[in-house]
Amino acid sequence: MKKSKRISKLILCSCHSPEHQMLFTFWEDDWEPQLDVTVHLRKSKLLGKWGRLIGGIKYIFGYQCKYGDWDEILLQKEQVAELRDALNLFLEKHDQWQLNVDKKENRNV
Repeated sequence: MKKSKRISKLILCSCHSPEHQMLFTFWEDDWEPQLDVTVHLRKSKLLGKWGRLIGGIKYIFGYQCKYGDWDEILLQKEQVAELRDALNLFLEKHDQWQLNVDKKENRNV
C-alpha cells in the first residue's frame, strides 16, 4: 500500500476575513481519490457571555435557522484560477483511478 498523498489549498475571501475561508484538501491513495471541501462558517452575531449562553441553549435543543448555516466568500480572478486548478487536479486523478478500476474489472471478466 502506498502512502497517502495530500494536497491542500486555502482560499480566503477578498475581504481577508479569517471567518470567510474555504479549504480544499485532495487525498490520493490506493482508494478512490477524494476532494474534501471545508467551509468556515461565520461566528454567531450574539456577543458576550449571555449571547453565548443563549446560543448554547438553542444548540442543545436542536434549534436550526430555517435558512441553514451559510455565509458567502468573494473570489477574485486569481482565487478562481486556484480553485479551478484544484478541481482539475481532482478530476484528472479521479479519471486515472477510474481507468485503473475499469482495467482490473476487464481482466477479471
